Amino acid sequence: MVKTLLRPHCLRELLKSIRTRYPDIPVIVADDSPEPTPEIGREYGATYEVFEHDAGPGACYNWMVDRIETPYTVLLDDDFVFGRKTRLENFLPHLEAVDLVGGAIWHVKKGAFQDFVGYITPEGLDRNRIEAPGLHRVHVTMNFFAAKTDVLRAVRWDEDLKVCRHEDFFLRFNGFVPGGEKVEGYHAGYSPDVVVNHRPRPRREEGGHRYADYRRKRYPEYAGMFKAKWGFEKGFKL
Repeated sequence: MVKTLLRPHCLRELLKSIRTRYPDIPVIVADDSPEPTPEIGREYGATYEVFEHDAGPGACYNWMVDRIETPYTVLLDDDFVFGRKTRLENFLPHLEAVDLVGGAIWHVKKGAFQDFVGYITPEGLDRNRIEAPGLHRVHVTMNFFAAKTDVLRAVRWDEDLKVCRHEDFFLRFNGFVPGGEKVEGYHAGYSPDVVVNHRPRPRREEGGHRYADYRRKRYPEYAGMFKAKWGFEKGFKL
């Protein structure tokens, strides 16, 4: 499943790369852009839902996961591109041991792996760069993962948090409860053997500056909402 906003060129590259490797895999796209492009979905045989503008990632993710009929779901950002190491089938053995397994993200422009993988501590998110092959038990992965569909339906995304919803999702995934005692959560893993390429478009292209307005400029507002929800007004590092 793919949520897209203001990046039709990126979305087309992603869908093309998926179909090159997986011509028959079901793909579902949710688009809350001001000018949606469902023709791209039709071009690559994807289910394509147009949402009210700026509905937000949470609303789009929850709608999609409620309609997925396969036992496993892969979550992708719209500016990813599949490459020769994007072998989704390599996630499957790990999903016998954990409920969700993240893959590695190679930032093409920077020529390096991104490192938002790690553990939840009393001080905040402890990010790590894990390069050894195999399955590693973690609390948080990046926005490229395969998971049991029923687990995603149980955890869901907070639709009010259009930024910081990722951190909120993984706190609840691991059994943390806002204002309550921790409960038994689910189990996450990380496998650097499955790699997707990250190719963000320059800000000057296809409304990139407008996309940044939805993320960076709104971060303080939604980070404040997130911290207030969890009681993290002080002392929790995102």
